Amino acid sequence: MGGQTRKQLITVEQFRKLARPTSTHLDEDEVNAYIRECEDSFIIPAIGYERFKASIGQGDFGDSVLPGFNADTFIDGGEYSAGGKDSSGKDIKVLKYTSGIRKSLAYFVYAKILRSDGTIVSRSGAMRHRDDYSDHVQDVSSNKQYNDIMDMAERYLSDALEYLKAFTQKGEVKAQRGTRAHVHAIGE
Repeated sequence: MGGQTRKQLITVEQFRKLARPTSTHLDEDEVNAYIRECEDSFIIPAIGYERFKASIGQGDFGDSVLPGFNADTFIDGGEYSAGGKDSSGKDIKVLKYTSGIRKSLAYFVYAKILRSDGTIVSRSGAMRHRDDYSDHVQDVSSNKQYNDIMDMAERYLSDALEYLKAFTQKGEVKAQRGTRAHVHAIGE
């Protein structure tokens, strides 16, 4: 097994700029671990490893995209025109916007950090820091906040995939489905 370290799509500093506000006291090693997990769980399965490598500057998009594809728009976001139809069914160009896959990744990481709730593993097991200056949010409130952040992360990823889909062969990029199940109790 090789010990080669893969370059990440975002740095800790980019995470802080792209996601919701965070404490300046976040553990950078912890954030980097979450970045890697979210790349492996959400980004690479959605865009493929070859395109991921191109996104981190260790390759190019080559023949995997059509002419007109702008890597910067896909990675960092921006406006683009895509084919659409007007009310009469006539082909038109529609102006769209994507926030890019980096922003999506930042939101997935933010959600993971929120869900971890400051838990660290020590020789005594999983521990949470508690002192006179902080307290943890209630589970119901935390779950709603987590769902809101994941909804945004999935929306940003979906928008980036829509951009990618506009510049790939038909059927090559699949729509991204939500990553969470919603269970509703019915009856008693």
